[in-house]
Amino acid sequence: MHRHGLQNNPKAQDLVPFGFLLAMMVFDLVTQRKILKSTLFASLFLIVVHLTGVPIAFTPAWQAFATRMLGKG
Repeated sequence: MHRHGLQNNPKAQDLVPFGFLLAMMVFDLVTQRKILKSTLFASLFLIVVHLTGVPIAFTPAWQAFATRMLGKG
């Protein structure tokens, strides 16, 4: 059975958190008439973390670290 939606579409899954960040920036623009530096830098940080989390998780170095942290190595 072929399913549509966010569950099977990683690119669409990116739109959800980025949509919240965009909404926060729009809120800043409406209420402050500018995007606050804290909003901008926090948004950039969250985007970097979101986009690099999975690729980093599959590196041998991260796998070794995670295994050690779990007490299995």
